[in-house]
Amino acid sequence: MEISYKTINGNTPYPKIWEWLEKGQDLALEDTWPTALTIHSWLKKRALSQYKVKDYTSERKFKQFWVEFLSHLLIPIENHKIKLKKAPTIGWLEKFYPQKELFFLSIKQVLGLNGSWQWYQRGIQYPMLPFKLHPYYSVYFPTRIEHLELLDQFLSKGDFKDKIALDAGCGCGVLSFILQQHDLLKIYATDINPFAIQGLEDEIKRLDLKNKIIPKLADALDIETIVDLIVINPPWLRMEPNSLLDKGSYHSENYLEQIFSTVPKKLKATGDLVILFSNLGELLGLTSHNPIEKMAQQYNFNLMTKLTTPRQRLAKKNPYGWWNDILKKEEIQLWHFKFRSSP
Repeated sequence: MEISYKTINGNTPYPKIWEWLEKGQDLALEDTWPTALTIHSWLKKRALSQYKVKDYTSERKFKQFWVEFLSHLLIPIENHKIKLKKAPTIGWLEKFYPQKELFFLSIKQVLGLNGSWQWYQRGIQYPMLPFKLHPYYSVYFPTRIEHLELLDQFLSKGDFKDKIALDAGCGCGVLSFILQQHDLLKIYATDINPFAIQGLEDEIKRLDLKNKIIPKLADALDIETIVDLIVINPPWLRMEPNSLLDKGSYHSENYLEQIFSTVPKKLKATGDLVILFSNLGELLGLTSHNPIEKMAQQYNFNLMTKLTTPRQRLAKKNPYGWWNDILKKEEIQLWHFKFRSSP
């Protein structure tokens, strides 16, 4: 499908670029990658000066505007490469866009692909794992470790050797690999994101863990096996997600209810349910109560253990002072339940 666009470069007046983008005009950049970054930086600075971000709701609205606004600033791609001088090499372009002919991606897409490719190449080292993980593009992976440390602590104090577990909504698979470190017999790992499953399959092959961790492209609890342990790190904020990656952070209104109502069908009568969560939604005013506690009571679960820890690191580059004020009060939680079959 052909698109109609204007071509721009570093000599194009930046206010004119803003005006065109605001009107929804597609603009294709013909210059260098550093010029693209400079234009992007100028546009974002102006956007933040016009759209005042004072709380989480206004930040979310700004992000929605920003995604739509930048969708019209296009970067040329040809033969699996960015067709700009001094542009980085991004391996995802060949993997996900096999066509060699010229086409365009928005600058936001390209920045996302480039950042993801750098993470993938470097790998991520979590302190409780003896190896790095290499998450695929558009796959959720934790950039903080408090909840991972809580899970590792919980598993260390329990007896889960030779048990069968489900990592429901596995993302990059970090919870599955933590479970594997504690000698479970088998771990099922589900996710609705095909990139998450493909990336996890690659990790399993690389680490020679076939038949130990079994990935499945499916909804969180959509497996036939009844397991001894279910571990879920659900999205912590109730807000409609706009993408697959968003679903790692945001959940729809009925998501947790669906989880709690389905768990009894997938968990052995003596099994354990572990949920990793946070009070961030309460601090942001998105909910007036802790939804985990409410759902557990509603669906007849017994709380066996609750582990908590404060957030250890604040956001270094966040331009909003109010955000770090919120994070100072955040509490990361591990909830351990057993299903009570009778009142």
